[in-house]
Amino acid sequence: MKNVEYLLSGIKVVERKGAVVTEVSGVESDSRQVKKDNLFVAVRGASVDGHDFIGQAIAQGAVVVVCEEFPEKSEPQVSYVKVEDSAVAFGLLAAAWYGNPSKELILVGVTGTNGKTTTATGHPGSKGRRPIHTPRKDVSLPCYPSIPIPLPAA
Repeated sequence: MKNVEYLLSGIKVVERKGAVVTEVSGVESDSRQVKKDNLFVAVRGASVDGHDFIGQAIAQGAVVVVCEEFPEKSEPQVSYVKVEDSAVAFGLLAAAWYGNPSKELILVGVTGTNGKTTTATGHPGSKGRRPIHTPRKDVSLPCYPSIPIPLPAA
């Protein structure tokens, strides 16, 4: 179970109504997959609108509904959270559910005309153990798979 306020902390909430629910057992955007005590996110798609399935999600056990428009009929045991963009909210909710793992990642971009693959993966056949030589003759970076390599300042 996860705390609802923690999950919603990174989301701009427009309005709330309904029951006060403190914990949920999962986050789901497919009403067919909703289980007891889940948070359901009604996402608008190209051909299907998740708002049309809020009732089904509640019937299957959703206790919190995140949506862009409140449904005409509300259930007293459900907490409704209105947001500007439920697709964005779903991504943020999923990230929060899993502890925001992307905050632990280090991203490095390798740009330029030549040498990107060699720089990023090491020389073919080196098995990641031979140093990579950059165009700057004074810099040699060891390449070890899955280990971040700090780059020197230019």
